[in-house]
Amino acid sequence: MKTGWMIAAPLLVLVACDDKAEDTDTAVVLEGPALSHGIPEGVFYEGSTVEMIVGADDEDGVAGVTVFFRTSGSDYWNQRPMDSSVSGESWNVSLSGDEVGAPGLEYYFRSEDLGLIAASSYLPLAGSDEPFVLDVARTGAGLPFVEDFESDSLFDLGWVNVWYAFGGYPWQITDMSSSSGDRSVIHQR
Repeated sequence: MKTGWMIAAPLLVLVACDDKAEDTDTAVVLEGPALSHGIPEGVFYEGSTVEMIVGADDEDGVAGVTVFFRTSGSDYWNQRPMDSSVSGESWNVSLSGDEVGAPGLEYYFRSEDLGLIAASSYLPLAGSDEPFVLDVARTGAGLPFVEDFESDSLFDLGWVNVWYAFGGYPWQITDMSSSSGDRSVIHQR
């Protein structure tokens, strides 16, 4: 009986490996829209507006384009659908306010087509693994900086660590150097 099984096993393999049968299956290739984007130029500061434009083209039509963005170093991505132009070939979005923060803005795009089975594409191709990056500069306060106070206690104003100001010398509230309020904060050293 063992001999019969040994002979039968190679015959089954030969039947299964017969290459004379024709393959009539057609491979379906899903390709998402072709995307193009020019990185915005210029200097960007915290809170400034960044205009993004993406070109999207697909023979089935483009269902939509979404931008994913975050402040550099953040763990979480925000997303916003982009608006289509009249022709449907370009898509745009404006990011502003707290969406644009230092030290930079990382972003990438995802698009889907209108095919029977929707196909997606990413720009850059690696998506969130290798996003576009815009440098964003911090905005500083102009000098001299003056802040008026209407309180007698820095602790009440939230200045808990007043002793860590300049080399351990404390800030003080005074009414001698006030600008427009009753009191101002000074540092004696």
